[in-house]
This record gives sequence, C-alpha cells and structure tokens, in this order.
Amino acid sequence: EKIGSADTARAANKISAQYPDVDSICQSIVDKYEFAAEKFTVVVPKRIEDILEDSNELNHCVSRSPDRYFERIQNRESYILLLRKSNNLDKPYYTLEVEPNGTVRQTRTKHNTQGKDIKEIKEFLIAWQKEISKRLTKDDMLLGSKSNEIRLREYKELRDKKAIIRGGTYQGKLLADVLEADLLINNRRCS
Repeated sequence: EKIGSADTARAANKISAQYPDVDSICQSIVDKYEFAAEKFTVVVPKRIEDILEDSNELNHCVSRSPDRYFERIQNRESYILLLRKSNNLDKPYYTLEVEPNGTVRQTRTKHNTQGKDIKEIKEFLIAWQKEISKRLTKDDMLLGSKSNEIRLREYKELRDKKAIIRGGTYQGKLLADVLEADLLINNRRCS
C-alpha cells in the first residue's frame, strides 16, 4: 500500500509539472458539478492523486493514458469526476469524463466496462445534468461547445483510422462506436 501511494505521488508530481493547473481547476469546479442523491453521488476530485487512485483501483484508461485526460482538464475540454454510491463515498465505483456543459463523454467502472446498473446510473446522470445546468454559466456552455467540436473531430479521426479495441469486453469493436454509445449529451441551457 505504501509503495502504491509513493508511486501515485510520483506520478502525480510528474503530471502536475506538465499540467500545473489541474489541481486548481478541479478545486474550482466542486460547487458546480458535485451532486448527491439517495443512491449515487458525483464527487469532484480535489487533486491529481484522487483521479489516479480512482483509476488505479478501477484499473481503467485514465491512469494508463494520463496525458490525454490531464491535458483535457488543463485545457478545460473535459473533467474527470467520480461517481460513488452515496452510502460508500470512499470506494471507487465509476469514473466519469464530463464536458464543461455537463455532457457525459464516458461512464466507466472496472477495466473500462459498465455494470448491469448502467441504465440506473444514466437515469441518475440525467437528473445530475438537470441540476447542474442551473449552476452553469455562459462560459461553461461556450467551453462545452468547443469540447463538442473537438470530440466530433476525434470520433471522425478514430473512424478514419479504423481504431479497433484490441482487448477486453469491447474487443474487435470500433473505439469511436463504443465512445459514442456512451455519450450522454446535456441539451439543457444554463440558468
């Protein structure tokens, strides 16, 4: 456990040197994106280590491809949020990648999969989108619009390259198709 913590701290220091605003960005969005309901809660990680610990516990792509995700946070293209069961906030459950306007790009649990409860989770996320839309600003919506353009361009590039998932549950499927199926667009306007 101590070795894992030291490894996480070293990785976080390296990421922080390359993406120095990530911790402050995470802390700045807490009031806007956190939301609790009876069964599920969206938690904003307060620091890089929180994101890495979550990803390591769930063994998914955020810690294996940190540059992609931390660059997106640094550029305010998307944020990593943590979905927890409300009765166990300390235990990693799902990791979310969310655009500034509340569009959910990815909802992933262990090994980049989704559990049998994904329908219930998506229902919760729709309620979360409705709530946070009251808190979003025009700047958030503008950033979300830019994120949408970037995401669409990336999907096209992935399709042009015929990028296929090489292992796991989605082996043999086009990456763009899997990502697009996960998309939960927030069409609500800010208040």
